[in-house]
Amino acid sequence: MQLTFDYIQQVTRTWLEHGGSGKVELAALEPLLWRDGPYQLPDLVVELKRLGCQVSLTTNGSLLARHVSALKQAGVDLVRLSWHTLDPHTFRQITGRDAYGKFIDGLEQAIDAQLPLAINRVLLRGHCDDLQRQIEFVDRHQLRLKLLDLYWMPSMAEQYERFYISPHEALNQFADISMLNAPGRSASQHGGRDRIRYQTRHGGIVEYKLGDEARRDAQQCRHCPQQADCLEGFADYLRVFPDESISLCYMRKELGHSMPSSELATLPAWLAQHQQELQMPLRLVLTGQCNFNCGFPGSTRSWCLK
Repeated sequence: MQLTFDYIQQVTRTWLEHGGSGKVELAALEPLLWRDGPYQLPDLVVELKRLGCQVSLTTNGSLLARHVSALKQAGVDLVRLSWHTLDPHTFRQITGRDAYGKFIDGLEQAIDAQLPLAINRVLLRGHCDDLQRQIEFVDRHQLRLKLLDLYWMPSMAEQYERFYISPHEALNQFADISMLNAPGRSASQHGGRDRIRYQTRHGGIVEYKLGDEARRDAQQCRHCPQQADCLEGFADYLRVFPDESISLCYMRKELGHSMPSSELATLPAWLAQHQQELQMPLRLVLTGQCNFNCGFPGSTRSWCLK
């Protein structure tokens, strides 16, 4: 299941015509797997840029090398690359694939092409010994590294207890803090969580979101059984899923709403019912496919929210 090129055009136009934010994120599962007839992801970036959007995407990097040139030409504003370990063996355990060489090839080609690049890393206790080397890499190439909390889900409660480590703890245990300046606080531009941000000696950035600041004051949050473990504030994004449904919550899809092409004109009214304006970024989940199965080393459990 995936979004079509035509539907993406329609939902983006509707969003923009009613004053929606021009920030569009092409999100997980793996957007570089997306195809619709003759269109591939760089073609979609071209169209979204034509509509006036600021376009970013998040990728596991396995297919990046073949698309670097086209994405550069398309004018993508940011590519977020998921890089959870520098160890090939651990990489295979996490992703389920022996593809570290392809990943590094894509990373190096992206840097050589000066593709606007940032790094995302999900932290796992027992697998942070390489964090210092990753920070040194970010420093050398003046990139941004965002350290991500492991999400808690009922299905992986045991693994969460075993592998969770906070960004603050990981930095203090496994990084040379002397190579980072005093942390500053960066305010969210769309009402989401603030960030703690360090700058490296040569202009790189290391940052993480403050999990205890997720907005939980919405009516839908007040009696939510997962409120204490939610890491995304309600309405931080408007998510559009491959089945043409929309949602303001990443954990509870039952709060979403079907929004086929014939009903897109009702989008502003639906948001108004939830007391929300159109200022959050638009996050397009292009496809329900992924060629990785990101999970815990030594376990069949996945942390992916697919």
